[in-house]
Amino acid sequence: MPSSIPAAHPELPLLHKAPLFKGLDDRALGQLQPLFTLREHGDGFTFIHQNEREERMYLVAEGRVRIHHGDESIAELGPGDVVGEMALLDEGPRTMCASAVGTVVLYFIEREAFHGFLHRFPDVIRPVLSTVIGRFRDIDRRYVRQLEDREAELERTVRERTQELEASNAELLRVQRFKEQFLANMSHEIRTPLNAIVGMGNLLSHSSLDDAQAAYLTYIREAARNLRVIVDEILDFSKLEAGRMELESEPFDPRAAVDLVHQMLRFKTEEKGLFFRVSVDDKVPAVLLGDSTRFGQVLINLCGNAIKFTERGGITVRFARTGETKINNTVPLRLSVTDTGIGIKPEHREKIFEQFAQATAGTTRKFGGTGLGLSISRRIARLMGGDLGLESTYGEGTTFYADMAFAVGKPEDLEPERKTQDSARDLGALRILLVEDNAFNVLVAQGTLEMELPKASLDVAEHGQEALDKLHAQAYDLVLMDIQMPVMDGYEATRRIREHTDRAIRDVPVIAMTANVIKSELDRCLAVGMNACVSKPFEVDDLMSAIRTHVH
Repeated sequence: MPSSIPAAHPELPLLHKAPLFKGLDDRALGQLQPLFTLREHGDGFTFIHQNEREERMYLVAEGRVRIHHGDESIAELGPGDVVGEMALLDEGPRTMCASAVGTVVLYFIEREAFHGFLHRFPDVIRPVLSTVIGRFRDIDRRYVRQLEDREAELERTVRERTQELEASNAELLRVQRFKEQFLANMSHEIRTPLNAIVGMGNLLSHSSLDDAQAAYLTYIREAARNLRVIVDEILDFSKLEAGRMELESEPFDPRAAVDLVHQMLRFKTEEKGLFFRVSVDDKVPAVLLGDSTRFGQVLINLCGNAIKFTERGGITVRFARTGETKINNTVPLRLSVTDTGIGIKPEHREKIFEQFAQATAGTTRKFGGTGLGLSISRRIARLMGGDLGLESTYGEGTTFYADMAFAVGKPEDLEPERKTQDSARDLGALRILLVEDNAFNVLVAQGTLEMELPKASLDVAEHGQEALDKLHAQAYDLVLMDIQMPVMDGYEATRRIREHTDRAIRDVPVIAMTANVIKSELDRCLAVGMNACVSKPFEVDDLMSAIRTHVH
């Protein structure tokens, strides 16, 4: 609490020391002295308030006063210094304030009294103003220097953090590139022998087999199919994690897409003695614009799960319209798959959508799987403008539903069905060059082409350089090109073919048969001049369709 000191004070020795009053003669100081009052203030007392016009000027007699702006200390004044000059000289309210540091003894003078003194002694106004302005300029300069120092420190901090973030981002990009390259290599290494297994199985299925052999072949082909699903799911998960899965927008027949999945999976349900019912609502448009492959993938995942976890009863698939056309000209649709299987406990319902997760460890041991199918399907559904959810009663069954939104196409947008096999057989005596370094895949390609194109002749080159040598030696109607090979890979071989001066070599159709199915690799195939890409393990119809399309 401030204590009062007698107002009348016979001597004001500090008046001569104060910067404000330098230049005043004894007569002026004598006139000024009776206007001052003496007071004492305790520690922390704020006597100039921020953003308010100060009505008093303070002369520090004892102690120290801190000038500050909020929590920022600007200057500290001691005996002989004056606080509040600018306010008294009509410079307006300051944004700075002052506080007592410890016990402070102050002389103060009212604003009006000081103005009266200035009017009585106009000859001293100029030096007073000059002193006051210089004093506050000095304070401002110190404050500006502090701000500049802090700004420089902030810039250094930002620069250092930016460099750290750039380094971290570069490391993340390096890791991402390494991850993509690793996945591409692993995909190639797994798909190459898998192509031989699937291809040999396909060729073997066309031969005479007894019942036991046919059964063994069925198990081999099913195991190969499951392995391919696992590889595809890992690659799809990688694309989604990197934000690089892009959906196509092509016209497709939703009824045909649903029926295709029905035909693919009905044998599995028949083996387990399950019913498999499929219905498409009449209100679903005849043609949709979207990614039919990803649509089919979601349906296959949901149906595959339903079949896996159902031992009796069956599966019902429904595809229906759920509302009117939206502002963006898309229609809301729901794809639902209902089973009479084991059901899902409430505490496990969200967990099963997590990557690499299944309901319980026992589920993984009994039924297998990567735990990626539902996670991938949910992300695809979200990319299609909807989401994936479920309803389940434990022990009775589950319904998974995928909400999606598609634009509506026109029937004339659909391409007519192609009779791939017949048209491929009509191509005649083609001369085909197969560029492949894996002996098993050579056997698969030879067997498939002999079966599908009995009139064709086939030569084999083990790498790109050998392929170029054979193209110089004779003309070919088609080149089937592997990608990863010793001596010269498929990219370089194709680039040299397209740059050749001989038109017969330069224009030969080149179809990639590659185990690299990552989009960047497939795009690179087309960029170097390949006409089409057929991924391994290849479907016979896909290969024949590519040949029919690009061989003239």
